[in-house]
Amino acid sequence: MKEIRDSQERQVQPVDFSFLSQADSEIVAGVEAMLRTMYGWQEDIPIILSGMIAERYYKPPQEATYNITAGKVLFRGKIMDFQQISNIPEPAGIDNILEVITWQTLVDIAAPSPVRDRNGEETINCHYEYSSKTMRLQNKLTEKDVELYRRAGVFLLSDMYRVEKMATYLELYNLQRRIEILEAR
Repeated sequence: MKEIRDSQERQVQPVDFSFLSQADSEIVAGVEAMLRTMYGWQEDIPIILSGMIAERYYKPPQEATYNITAGKVLFRGKIMDFQQISNIPEPAGIDNILEVITWQTLVDIAAPSPVRDRNGEETINCHYEYSSKTMRLQNKLTEKDVELYRRAGVFLLSDMYRVEKMATYLELYNLQRRIEILEAR
């Protein structure tokens, strides 16, 4: 996700277009607030919007490996990409693989920054891009370490929220009807 910030006086002002960045941010923040309210999720834990699924690959005689697919994460009003991770050696189970993959947000200066200041020199950064970094830990973290990592903005895949397909009204109605039929027996 990209953003324009107006921070200082400069020769070329993108103020005319910064409202687009602000509107995008407001929409994303609104969707995040809605999801957190609907599901009762904490505000300090990222939400997986898509992807980030562990896939097991096994071709005898080689050992089994896992890939974590690419995806999208919503966190603190920003949507960020999750890069695919490949060829992870098979741990003792699927739960263990999700407890050794970490995700961390990054903020980078994006083109066309730096822009010119009022003296014509390229000294002002006002364009930023939000992305993320994924890593594989060697071992599972203790509960104390998980808290330290969270405070530093690093999250385990196993701790992140995931948006699942929501039931439609018709599906809920049909489920309610089946329950009523079963209870009537």
